[in-house]
Amino acid sequence: MSKEIKEVKINKYKGSLILKIALICFAIYLIFMLVVQRSEIGKKEAEKLMLQNDILQQEQVNHEIEYSIEKNALGVDEYAEEYARSELDYVKQGEKVFVDIGGN
Repeated sequence: MSKEIKEVKINKYKGSLILKIALICFAIYLIFMLVVQRSEIGKKEAEKLMLQNDILQQEQVNHEIEYSIEKNALGVDEYAEEYARSELDYVKQGEKVFVDIGGN
């Protein structure tokens, strides 16, 4: 009796092709989402800066309004005179005005 030695091949489990494709697709999806989210963050930061600038401008306007209200509290005549002098370049009768014609 001869003993025959049979070679036994053990098939190693290499994983499913569908599983590999699903993992690759998931990795691509994650990378894509990271890029999109970074883009959105950049846009929101730019919008935030614009809104901060708008807030600063509005605060300046508010201070100017508060100043004009305080001036108005002095009295209508004083306020009107101050406004006419500063904004409209009016002068009182007999008052001398000096204009600087120099470069600076």
